[in-house]
Amino acid sequence: VESFMGAFLAIIIAVIGRRAGGEVVGALAGIIWSIYPLAVFIAGLVYPTGLATTFLACGLWCALPASKQEFSAKRIFFAGLFFGFAAVTIPVVLLTIVVLAVWVLYWARHSRFLLASLLLLGSALPLAPWTARSFVVHGQAIAIRPSVDRHLPRIRTGESNDPDDKIRAILQSPDLYLVNFGKEFLRFWELYPDRIKMSQTGYRENWHEKDSRVVSSTIYSPNLLINIISILTIGPVFLFALLGAATMWLRGERGRDLSVF
Repeated sequence: VESFMGAFLAIIIAVIGRRAGGEVVGALAGIIWSIYPLAVFIAGLVYPTGLATTFLACGLWCALPASKQEFSAKRIFFAGLFFGFAAVTIPVVLLTIVVLAVWVLYWARHSRFLLASLLLLGSALPLAPWTARSFVVHGQAIAIRPSVDRHLPRIRTGESNDPDDKIRAILQSPDLYLVNFGKEFLRFWELYPDRIKMSQTGYRENWHEKDSRVVSSTIYSPNLLINIISILTIGPVFLFALLGAATMWLRGERGRDLSVF
């Protein structure tokens, strides 16, 4: 199932690339993803991430119209459905749904609020059964799962891992939370993933002191070959992304596509 889903995801990425940049861009996008080591890793081992990525790609394919075409109400609704399923898989996608609704409001030339409402309605349908179950089980309306707030960061020294303490700390020190958010955003764009650094015992122990969820000792460490492959593949992918973004920026009619990417 995961292998089929990984192959299907490569096809969807190729179709999205063709819609945004033409036949050559679509072919390159599909080929790069099909041989991208991190994509192979996700398809083979990280089932929730692969499933959510597939749903997100399908949703983007539905939402993004062809060049010089307007939004379709039917496609926007189905995009909402796919994004809703992605949110059930990984709850942080809820924020993506809100951002996509704003994107539709900005770029739609007519029926803006109707299209945004259809997107949100489609997203709500997969969430409704989980919310109803949470209300029955926990006695309160919870969109996906009651433990989402446990993934909030600890932004102050001595703060416990209790969700109430985390929320209280964020409300009392929003500036520290914004700083933490900025650091995490920049860390996302590192040339190589943190798992390479995680092979260093001292680095793991340092992170373990900050967050007890990070193990200080593990037998699962990447070897030199894996590290080299990661650096040599992620670098060109970022380079292609920057070149593509610059090209779309210079071609003014691609502003809608660039903004959603």
